Amino acid sequence: MKRLKLFAGLVAALFVTAPVATDAQRQFVASDAPTGDTWAANTHWYQMKMKNGG
Repeated sequence: MKRLKLFAGLVAALFVTAPVATDAQRQFVASDAPTGDTWAANTHWYQMKMKNGG
């Protein structure tokens, strides 16, 4: 019974942390340099957030 509770707790922890971990693993893609006063056609934008919401 003790093993079953431990196993269930580990599985629950996996389901709770899996979405957070996958969201943080987005691959960075470098864009081409801008030309003149325009952005490159393949410019990628990223949003960064502070850990404590600031």
